[in-house]
Amino acid sequence: MASEPKSNLASTSSACFDDAQFLGSCGWRGKLQGSLAWRLSLPFLSVCVIVKPSVSLVKEAAGKMGKVEELLNSVDAIIWEWDVQEKRYTFVSQQAERILGYPLSQWQTESEFWLVHLHPEDRERMVAFRERLLREKPEQASVDYRMVTADGRILWLREKVTVVVENDKVTKLRGVTMDITEAKEAEERFFKAFHSSLTAMAISRQDNRKFIEVNDQFVALTGYSRDELIEQTPEKLQLWLPAPDRAEKEKQLRRQGEIREWEKSLRRKDGSIRDVLTSIVAIEIGGQPCLLFNLLDITERKQAEAILRDARDALEFQVRQRTADMETFVYAVSHDLRAPLMALEGFAQALLEDYADRLNATGQDYCRRIINAARKMDQLINALLDYGRLSYRELTVGTVSLEGVVDDTLQLLEAYLTQRGAKVTVMRPLPEVVGHHALLVQIVVNLLTNAVKFTPSDRKPEVKVWAEKREGKVRLWVEDNGIGIPVEHQERIFQPFVRLHPETAYPGVGIGLAIVKRGVERMNGKVGVLSEPSKGSKFWIELAAAQDDPLPI
Repeated sequence: MASEPKSNLASTSSACFDDAQFLGSCGWRGKLQGSLAWRLSLPFLSVCVIVKPSVSLVKEAAGKMGKVEELLNSVDAIIWEWDVQEKRYTFVSQQAERILGYPLSQWQTESEFWLVHLHPEDRERMVAFRERLLREKPEQASVDYRMVTADGRILWLREKVTVVVENDKVTKLRGVTMDITEAKEAEERFFKAFHSSLTAMAISRQDNRKFIEVNDQFVALTGYSRDELIEQTPEKLQLWLPAPDRAEKEKQLRRQGEIREWEKSLRRKDGSIRDVLTSIVAIEIGGQPCLLFNLLDITERKQAEAILRDARDALEFQVRQRTADMETFVYAVSHDLRAPLMALEGFAQALLEDYADRLNATGQDYCRRIINAARKMDQLINALLDYGRLSYRELTVGTVSLEGVVDDTLQLLEAYLTQRGAKVTVMRPLPEVVGHHALLVQIVVNLLTNAVKFTPSDRKPEVKVWAEKREGKVRLWVEDNGIGIPVEHQERIFQPFVRLHPETAYPGVGIGLAIVKRGVERMNGKVGVLSEPSKGSKFWIELAAAQDDPLPI
C-alpha cells in the first residue's frame, strides 16, 4: 500500500475537522457521534469528509484528504483560512506562493501578513471591510483590492469570504482569492474609451469589421437603424469617405491597439456628410478581439473653423503686404549700417598696411581690434537679417527628400568638416517630409556646424544623422560626441544671442539654434535636444511625413 500522503492540512486538522456547524450544509444527514468531519465550501466546490476513528478508515480518509489538498492546490486561486483571535493564516493553498511570490511559511507565521502587504491606497478600505465582517457577521462577502507581490508588482485580487461564527462570535474567515489583474486592466481600457465622450459608439469584430453592437447616438449620427447596422461593415455601408492617412492609422492601430482623435468624414444614409472625431480602441469581448469606435460630431465646429480660416486668410493677405514693405525697410537699414562699418574696417586696415611703421604696438593692436569689431558687427547684421527673414519670408512647403537635404549640406560643409577632421555617419535611407528644401538645408547646416564646433579639442568630432517615423511625423536626429548641455540650459539655447561659453573658446554670434527653431516652426514642426554634460547631444527636428497616395477607408 502506498505511504500515507503528507499534507499541510494536518497542521490545521483541529480547526477543520471539528467544524461541525458545516456538516448540515454539505448535505450530511445521520448520526455523527464519534466521528470527525471536515468540509470545504467554495463557490464552485463542496467537499465533506467523514472519518470514523478506526485505523483503516483513518488511512482511507487521509488518502482522500491528500487528494482534496491536491485538488485545492490545482485550483487557479488562493484558498485560505484566517484565525481571528491569532490574527494569522492557519491554512493557505500553494497557489498563494505562485501568484504573489511569498513563501507559505511567511503567510502562516507573520503577524497581520495580509495587512502588511496590501497596497497602501487600499489599506484603510480593506481594514474597514474586515471590521464590517467581524461586526455584522455576514455569511459571505466579496471585495476587490490590490496587493504588492514579493517582486514589487501590484496585482488586483477578487476575494470571496465566508464568515465562520461560533457562539455568536466570528472565529475564522475562510476565502477564495483570485487574480483579476488582467480583467481589471481590460475593464479599465474599455471604460476609458467608453467614457471618453458622451458620443456615438459602436463595436465591431476586429477580423471582419462587422458591427456587433451600436448605441442610440451612433444610430442617430449615421441615420441607419440598428438592424441595418448590425452585421454590416463600414465599407459595405460606405460610411467613410476616403482618408489620406488611412494606411498610417491602420499601422498605428495594429501597433498600439488604439487611435485617438482621428478626423474623418462620415456619409449618412441620406447622403449628407458629417465631420467626426474618431477614436478606436482594440478590446476583447468574451475572448473575441473587437474594436470600440467613439465618434464625436464636429461638423459645426469645422464650419466655425472655416469662417475663422477665411478671416485669417484675409489678415494674412494684409500681413504679406506689410511684409513686403518691411523687407524693403530691413535691407535699406542693413545697407545704411554696413556702409559705415565697411568704411571703418577699410580705414583701420589702411592704417595697418600703410602706417604700420608709424604706429607703436598699442596703436596696431587698436587697429586690429577695430577691424575685428567691424567684422563681428557685420556677422551680427547678417545673422539678424537671416533670423528676421524667417519671420516674414513666404514659404511654399511640399514634399522634400531628407536624403537630398543631407547630401546638399555635406557638400556645402565638405571643406569645414575636412579641416576639423570630423566623421559624419548618415543612417540611410532617410524618408521624405513636408517642408522647404532650402530652409531645411540651412537648418541642417547649423545643426552639423554646432555638432562639430562644440567638441573638445582632445577628441575628433563624430556626428551621426538618422531619422525615425512616429505617428505621421518624421524626426531627424543629429547626434554628436561634444561637450553636452546642462538640462537647465536646454530651452535657453534656442533663444537669439544666448551663449553658454565664451567666444574665445567657441566662436560665433549665438543665433544658429534660434534660426533652427524659427525655421522649423515656420514649417509647422518642432525642435528639441537630449543632452548631458560631457556626454554629447542629440538634437532633433520633427516635421510632418510626406503622405502616400490617399487610400479609401
